[in-house]
Amino acid sequence: MQKARASSNRTVRRRFALSDLPTLLWRERQLILAVFLVVLGLGVLAAFALKTTYHAQASLLVGRASAGSEIEILGAGQLPLRVIEKLGLPRTYPQLAAKAAKASPAEQRRILGLAAQSIEQSLKIENAPGTPVVRLGFHHQDPQAAALILNTLLEEYLIYRRAVLPAPTLDQQRTLSELQAQIEQQRYETEVELQARTARLAALNAQLCQVPREVRLHRDVTPGGPTRTRTGLNPIHQVLQTEKIQLTSEIAALEKAEAALASQVVEVVVRRQRLAGLDRNVRALTVSEEQDHAGQELALLANDDIRIVQRAAPPARGVSRRMPLLALSLLLASLAGLGAGLVRMLLRPGLPTAEVASRTLDLPILGAAAMKPR
Repeated sequence: MQKARASSNRTVRRRFALSDLPTLLWRERQLILAVFLVVLGLGVLAAFALKTTYHAQASLLVGRASAGSEIEILGAGQLPLRVIEKLGLPRTYPQLAAKAAKASPAEQRRILGLAAQSIEQSLKIENAPGTPVVRLGFHHQDPQAAALILNTLLEEYLIYRRAVLPAPTLDQQRTLSELQAQIEQQRYETEVELQARTARLAALNAQLCQVPREVRLHRDVTPGGPTRTRTGLNPIHQVLQTEKIQLTSEIAALEKAEAALASQVVEVVVRRQRLAGLDRNVRALTVSEEQDHAGQELALLANDDIRIVQRAAPPARGVSRRMPLLALSLLLASLAGLGAGLVRMLLRPGLPTAEVASRTLDLPILGAAAMKPR
């Protein structure tokens, strides 16, 4: 009795086959269809909520400048904010402009930050290794705004990079030129003085060879004894020797000064060449606040070898992600419906078909009767 009760309480593990799936899933068709329609409906709503985006493109030729450093400057967080401040929210993101018009000053600053963040996220910068071309892409829901924002960002980049890079100005070049002229003048005067001192030293050496070191001072005559001649240092020779020593010291000092001046000239020349190599196209223009447009044109021309190869134009065709999202929604809805049907099929109690019962109980099924609804 206990053995029979234990056998009846034991859970029977049902055995399914692939051939059972069509029949069993068909029984769950209502749940599968409901889940499929719900997921597909959500996907369709999300797809039609997406708006068409327009991709504007531009390219830069960086020349001898480092493409990596230029990409870093292009990706600086200051540039999108400068673009927003210059163009304003109504021309860049009208929806945010409507919110900012009703917001407090603190909220307006936050909205400006969101707009700058949107520009940063929508900007794409690419550079093929080993090439001096940097390509930029920007997408926006308005084709005119996409081109305007990208072109303004390029202009602000050319202006901004002059502030962050050690670009020389005309005053620096003029200062270095004047400094080089002064040093070269001092060097010339030192060389003239050195030549004069050297010539004087050569003349002194010639005189010293002709002037004896000692001269007779006087003769001692002793009656009935020998005559003694007293000698001593020649005063003229001493004067010449003293002058020679002084000239030798002055020549050494002049040679040292001449070498130092020559080194300074070389250093100034190297600095001027470095400055010219960094920014050889800088023009001497004074730009006032009223000449902002002229200042932008100057920045476009006076930035090393940086050139805008292609300015952004309003794209004629947009890119829509509705169809890919609809296809993905259809796939996900199908998988979700099948998954719900399989789960419901596995969770239903009992043996759903005669084949499953025969396979599970390992007994032949002679017949099956449908259950009457209660």
